[in-house]
Amino acid sequence: MTTPPTRPQPPPLPPDTSSLTRVHLLAGRPLFFPFPSGALTYSCVGCDAPCCKGQPIGIGRSRELVTIQQAQPRAPLFAVPGWNDGPLLSLTPPPEKCWFFDKNGRCRLEHVAGRDAKPTGCRLFPFSRIVTMGEALAVLPDLVCPVSVTPTAERALASTSSSHPSSYDTLALEMSRTQLPRGGHKALPAPADLSWDEALPLERHVVAAAADLLRAAPPPAFYGAFADLQHQLTSALLGVDTKPSAMASLESDIRRFLAVTEAASVDGVVELVALTGVLRLTPIDGAVVPRRAAPAMLVALAVLASVHESMRGSRRTPRTLLGLWRTQGPLLYALAHLGSRPLPLSPAALDAALARYHAPRRALVAVVDAIRDNGARSVAATVDELLRQQKDEFAPPLTADAVAMLHALGRILREACTFTPI
Repeated sequence: MTTPPTRPQPPPLPPDTSSLTRVHLLAGRPLFFPFPSGALTYSCVGCDAPCCKGQPIGIGRSRELVTIQQAQPRAPLFAVPGWNDGPLLSLTPPPEKCWFFDKNGRCRLEHVAGRDAKPTGCRLFPFSRIVTMGEALAVLPDLVCPVSVTPTAERALASTSSSHPSSYDTLALEMSRTQLPRGGHKALPAPADLSWDEALPLERHVVAAAADLLRAAPPPAFYGAFADLQHQLTSALLGVDTKPSAMASLESDIRRFLAVTEAASVDGVVELVALTGVLRLTPIDGAVVPRRAAPAMLVALAVLASVHESMRGSRRTPRTLLGLWRTQGPLLYALAHLGSRPLPLSPAALDAALARYHAPRRALVAVVDAIRDNGARSVAATVDELLRQQKDEFAPPLTADAVAMLHALGRILREACTFTPI
């Protein structure tokens, strides 16, 4: 194990408003890109990802369908309604490889007739998961593609380039050229504490601040300052008081609780900064996390990711972060609230949340009972204090059973509890 370096206390990051003054539109509807312009990149040459192997092909109904039928007359027999939960029609190619691959693994449609001959879904991919956030359309990357963060030396130029594959100008122009419909896309469930119309300005500020950090020299070595900025912006929007450096303090608490000494790499921090906006919109168990909890959960993710990348045989990619966010989300929620004082929404809500688990461990039942009693105490106990009361059950290093109980506790806290301010 390595000892993390001494952490400086950076000043709060001011939100960058330069990129907030210009909003791209699709047929008059505002677009939101939850990643800095030009921050993500990919290369199809030599890639063995399953993007073009059995993945549905989203197609426009007019010119594209005609082109496909000319190249593959029987393709319409394999049409299905919808694509990525949106309004396009899709075709389902064989799982081995797309019909239009040549022997060199290149797209024959693009090679023979040019990029404009490719189906809409292929031209937009991997920035092809379109969801609605109130009136806005959010453009999310499909991480079936092994995207990476644009190298530092290229980042400044990529953000304003009209040819970089993830610059806002490039993506908005491609969406317009493919005549992507403005309506019919799946609605992203709003967080519990804000509507999307209220939260969208916050999300734009977060992404703009991430863009500033990615342009900084040297690049960020710690995630805590960025998490504190998100926390401050969110608290101001919700009208809630907050403490300076609350997220940096939380990171220390999480590291102590988990007995984690592994330091995050600079590249790992840069990846998390670049993907922060995407993760904030990625549902866990079907629900987008409350805006108030998101910064603290991202701090917990930063700690967990620092352990993951130090393990023998691990390979760190942006997909690693998305996978940890989705699979470890309930654990992250519990860790994010170590210093918070949980209060039950009602005894019935606690009972219903606990009833989801068959034969729950005695320590988990004891923690839930303690949460039930928290509402009657003059000073409610924190999650950390409630866990410490269970003797050695949650003593570091945590056992697999303890982590599984924390997963369950995270869901119970989310479904059946409210908190005093973080």
